[in-house]
Amino acid sequence: MNPRISSPNRHFLALIIFCPIIWGILSVTIFSVIGPTLPDVGDGHPPKWLWLWMLQMLLLIPLWRMLSSPSLQLHQKNSIQVGALQLPFGSHRFYLFIAYASAIFAIIFHGTWFSTWLVFGGIVSPIFEELFTRNLLTPWVRGKWSSFVVVALLSSATFSLMHWGYNGLAAFQLPIGQQLWKFWGHFQFGLILCFVFRFTKSIQICIWLHMASNIQFVLTKL
Repeated sequence: MNPRISSPNRHFLALIIFCPIIWGILSVTIFSVIGPTLPDVGDGHPPKWLWLWMLQMLLLIPLWRMLSSPSLQLHQKNSIQVGALQLPFGSHRFYLFIAYASAIFAIIFHGTWFSTWLVFGGIVSPIFEELFTRNLLTPWVRGKWSSFVVVALLSSATFSLMHWGYNGLAAFQLPIGQQLWKFWGHFQFGLILCFVFRFTKSIQICIWLHMASNIQFVLTKL
C-alpha cells in the first residue's frame, strides 16, 4: 500500500480495522454480560435476546449517518443495466429501514425459526455487516489493486473477528482448531465479497449475496 494515504482514506482505514471489532465486542458485552443479568421473561413476551438485538442496533444509530453518507455512494453503483432498462438497487438508507423494520416485525413472531434465523440471520445481519465492512472499502474500489488487496485482507480479518461476538464468550471455549476453522470460513467469505464489491462497485449486490448465503444456511438447519 502507498504509505502516503490521504487523510480521508486513513479515516476509513481506521474504521475498517476498528468498526467490526467494536461491533463484535458490543455483541459479547450485550449477550454474555448484560444478557445473563436480565430477568427471565414469561410467555407472551419477546425473549430477552431479541431486546438485546434491539439495544445493540440502537447503540449503533450514530454511525449510520456516516456509513450511508452520499459521499460514499457517489463512488458506488446504485443500479444495474439490464438491456435497455436501468434497475435501481435502492439507497443505503432504504436497506437500513428494511433492517430495522424487520427486526421490529420479528418481535411478533418471537420464539420461531422465522424470527430467530430468517429475520436476523437472513435479513438484518447481512445488511448491517455489509455496511460495516465492505462499504468501508469504497475509497479503494477505483484505486490501485495492490492497495485494495491490503485493505480487503484487513477487512476480511476484522469481519471474521466480528462473528465471535454473536456466540458470546462461548466462542472462546471451542478448541483452537475449531476457532481457526471458524475464522478461516468467515475470512474466505468476506474476501470473496470484497472482490465482488471491487468489480461491481455495488454494496447492494454484496448485501443480496450475503442474504442468499445466510438464508441458504438457515434452510439447511430446518
